[in-house]
Amino acid sequence: MLPFILGTLIFAQLSVFAFFSVGLAGVITLAILYGFALAWARRVSRNDEQRLLQLIKRMRMRGPQRASIRVWGAVTFSPHKKPRN
Repeated sequence: MLPFILGTLIFAQLSVFAFFSVGLAGVITLAILYGFALAWARRVSRNDEQRLLQLIKRMRMRGPQRASIRVWGAVTFSPHKKPRN
């Protein structure tokens, strides 16, 4: 439920900004994009409600490692070193 609420709030903010900067065409475009995003999220979470959260976490973890995936074709994780005080 939380991703739906946050997504709706973000699209609402963007639509207000688009209305004042672009006009009604920007709001209609964002509404169509929001409809597609909502349909995709419902389709992903139809069988398993945690699947959408898993996909979001996967994107957050693999996003910064694009260069590593491109060069080596793999992703690696290691623990962070504790900062010195």
